[in-house]
Amino acid sequence: MQARHAGKNKLFVSYDNNKQKFLLALDKDSKKLSKKGYDDAVIKQYYTALFEGLNGQIYNTPIDLFIEDYLFVNYPDLMPYQFVSLLGLIREGIQATTDEKILTIAPPGILSKSKTFNLVTALHFKKRFGVDLIEEHSPTKSEKEQAEKFYREYEEGRMMHTPGDEYELLQSFAKQLYLQNYFALVEESGFRQHSDLIERLCADAKVDLPDSDAAEPEENLADKKMQVFTEAHEGKDINTAVTRFMVEALHFFKQLSDPEIHAIAMQIGLLCGDGISPEKEGYSVPLIAGKSFSGYQVLAYYYVSWAKAFPEYLEQLQLPFANEYEFALEMVGMRK
Repeated sequence: MQARHAGKNKLFVSYDNNKQKFLLALDKDSKKLSKKGYDDAVIKQYYTALFEGLNGQIYNTPIDLFIEDYLFVNYPDLMPYQFVSLLGLIREGIQATTDEKILTIAPPGILSKSKTFNLVTALHFKKRFGVDLIEEHSPTKSEKEQAEKFYREYEEGRMMHTPGDEYELLQSFAKQLYLQNYFALVEESGFRQHSDLIERLCADAKVDLPDSDAAEPEENLADKKMQVFTEAHEGKDINTAVTRFMVEALHFFKQLSDPEIHAIAMQIGLLCGDGISPEKEGYSVPLIAGKSFSGYQVLAYYYVSWAKAFPEYLEQLQLPFANEYEFALEMVGMRK
């Protein structure tokens, strides 16, 4: 809340490509479980749960240090509840990383990183409440040293903390454990600005937004995030697939009137606001009937439609495809 008030809040997001990197890193572990007779679908489901759980620790551990300390100092009446809450959390962490059944199937590397995060919380509990549960985690020497290093880093920054600094600590923890490829931090203001813009344009054009309360399959909920590509593409060569699809889109929109392009632009904006995975297939745009889009293809149509309909808002899309668009214009002879 403090970071949001200061305009420095960030959102922790993970996309399908982040999950695929995680699953790929565990390929050898997956094959071991497969040889033991576990079904591949069950293995993937289990590893997906590990991915989500680990990401929860990456986000919560450093930020909760500041929050728990804030509560400890400013709300002494809550102290008994805080004690019970943290004790329960630490006990769960001990169980999750020392239980013999879990040890037989969990990837050792992931288990170790998870335990390190749990040890950071345990160190904070020891510092504030005087209860030492460190050895109950059965930590290795390196796990304990890494957790102590993390906690020292937190304490060094705690006294000079300003809103938003917690995200720097989050990034530092993740990089030291080589977990930075499994998530992204995006500026909340830019993320919200895009959503607000879509809603306002739809309201102006009297276009109904989709019902946010509509029931959706559980597996689709993880895709309900805006895809941010800047970091992945920055400094790289032109994405030829995007350029090719942009040429296709330029030819398509050349046949349409301005009102038709505006309507399609808003419709694709709603679709992309819900999340697009570049490698995924089977996307559809109702106003472009009978056509199935790949992820990159719908993103190309997204960029081109907004370049033509709402050029003043193009930068707010946060899509690093300006070079691809310029190249596509040259290819179709439309560059001014």
